[in-house]
Amino acid sequence: MGLNPLQLVLVGTLLESVCFIFEIPTGVVADLHSRKKSVIIGVFLIGLGFVFEGIFATFLGVLIAQIIWGIGTTFVSGAREAWIADEVGECEAGRAFMKGQKVNQLGAFLGIILSMFLANIDIRLPIILGGILYAS
Repeated sequence: MGLNPLQLVLVGTLLESVCFIFEIPTGVVADLHSRKKSVIIGVFLIGLGFVFEGIFATFLGVLIAQIIWGIGTTFVSGAREAWIADEVGECEAGRAFMKGQKVNQLGAFLGIILSMFLANIDIRLPIILGGILYAS
């Protein structure tokens, strides 16, 4: 998008500020209501943030996308691990996390390869498609 250094710093600062501000309220939602629902909301918002950034590829679009993405990240932060530990038990949680990391790494590798091909069609296509797949 050709952002200058100041714009890049502003984008990063906005994202970190949003994460800082929303960490406690979204944590309360996860603890009081449902960790599962918190993760679902967070994953949907993260995907929506990527789609928004891919469609509205301007500085303002990136700022709005980072707000959406940051709020989604705070919904997932900690809730995913707590939900998994609740479901499988503390004894099996370590093994589940390790298996999840392996699958995550494989998915990331395959996603990079697919993204290279999609970016040749349109540079925003991998971001939009990735966001849609992440949110669904």
